[in-house]
Amino acid sequence: MFRLYDQPFPDGEYRYVQLSYVVPDVVAAAWRWVDLYGAGPFLLLPPTEFDAAYRGGIAHMHYRLGVTQLGPLQLELVEVLDEAPNYFREMYAPGEGGPHHLSTVTSDFDGTLAHFTSLGLEPVATSTSRVGRVAYIDTRPTLGLFTEVLEHTEAMFKGLRGTARVCANWDGTDPVRRMTGGRDYEPVPRPAPATARGGAA
Repeated sequence: MFRLYDQPFPDGEYRYVQLSYVVPDVVAAAWRWVDLYGAGPFLLLPPTEFDAAYRGGIAHMHYRLGVTQLGPLQLELVEVLDEAPNYFREMYAPGEGGPHHLSTVTSDFDGTLAHFTSLGLEPVATSTSRVGRVAYIDTRPTLGLFTEVLEHTEAMFKGLRGTARVCANWDGTDPVRRMTGGRDYEPVPRPAPATARGGAA
C-alpha cells in the first residue's frame, strides 16, 4: 500500500501536513519552485469560490491553488483572485506574497480549537467543505504565520494521498499541470519573462 510519507506517520495531534504561500501568480510561482528546488509536478486546480466565517462576518473566498509534495509536507501556492477582505488579504495585499499558514490535522477538531482558545487564540475564520471542517488560528506572534486546523476525515486524506502519490511517481515530465478532471491534465508552459511577476514564493 502506498504510504503518504517515507517515515512512519506520527501519532497524536499536531501532525503538520502542509505549508502554504500566497503568491501573485500561481503559474509563475510554480515554475520558480520547479527551477529552484526541482519540486513537482505542481497540480493547478480550477478556481474555487465559497463563503467563510471571518472575524465576526462573512468573507467571500475566490482563489486558485497549485499543490505539490515536498517530502512529508504538501506545498500549497494560493493566488487570490479578488481584493475582498479575507484571511489571505489580511497578510498580503494584491501583488504581494509570502508564507501564509502551516496546516495541522486533528481527529479531535473541537478539542483542538478548545486548546487554542484556552491560550487566548480564538479562530479568526472557519468553514466547512465536503472534506471536513477548517479553522484558521492567528499564531503570527509566535510563528509569523497562521495555523490552519484541518479535521481528519478520509475524504481529506484521500486528496493528500493522491497528490503525494502523483509526486512520488513523477518522472520529470510536465512539471506544471492544469488539472481538467480526475487524473487528466493539460501541461502548463513556462511563462514568458515579461509575464512572470515577483513574489516571495
